[in-house]
Amino acid sequence: MTGGGNSLKNQVRSCGYPFKSLKNLKHLAKQFSEFLTPRCENKLLSRKGSILIEFAVCMPILIILLFYVHDLVKIRRYYSQTEFVIQQMANMIQNISQKRADKRITANDLRYIYCLALQTLYPADTLFYKSQGYTFGHFPYIALYYIKGIENGKASCSWRLGLWPDSPSTDPTKISCPRNIPPTKLSYSLITPSENVSPSNIYETLKINEGEEKIIIECLIFNYTVYKNLEGKYIPAKEALGLKLLSPKAIGGTGFLNSVVIFTPKPGLFSETAP
Repeated sequence: MTGGGNSLKNQVRSCGYPFKSLKNLKHLAKQFSEFLTPRCENKLLSRKGSILIEFAVCMPILIILLFYVHDLVKIRRYYSQTEFVIQQMANMIQNISQKRADKRITANDLRYIYCLALQTLYPADTLFYKSQGYTFGHFPYIALYYIKGIENGKASCSWRLGLWPDSPSTDPTKISCPRNIPPTKLSYSLITPSENVSPSNIYETLKINEGEEKIIIECLIFNYTVYKNLEGKYIPAKEALGLKLLSPKAIGGTGFLNSVVIFTPKPGLFSETAP
């Protein structure tokens, strides 16, 4: 026991402080503090500089991401609106003439349906051509295709009817409504009207049985250098649609935001003769 105590006592002595007095210890602590303080300040300044550099680099990226998200949301909303327009048109076509003795759809029926369905996208009279051009620098083009199922699983497109405002009038009956018989491929359309072909050659999701009738409605926003805004100036599609960063996908360079709906019309609404 005594040896252990002596050993512990000797160990403590061997680890004693190498300072002769408390005064020397305070002096050393003061010198160490004076040595350390500038280094801490430099480190803090360095950290602040790094934060500023990171902020300067990240802010442009953040702004670009915000514009990118803004454009994606806006384009998706435009697609939803064009889809809603043609769904509304299909619904109105199915019901507009049901209380009439003659249920055949007329060109004027389609003109009124066109103007009414597009109110969600072109409110009030912004749809129509005025003085020098269009309110938004673009206008909606809608086409109806009549498809008939024939033998051997094939299909034929008998006619196309187009709708768009090209006269300086807010009268729905002045909406252009030309008939194309036989129809030809429009560069700005997703539909390829043909005769005696596989239905998917006309449109990728088209399915039809022999003797069956189908109506395809396509809605798109038309933007082209010939068509101006109310000030008589052409506005490119990106700017006209209010996009900041992304350019909308163009079909044929002039058609944008194309949406398609296919439905089976009620009996007596359409025939192989265009309205």
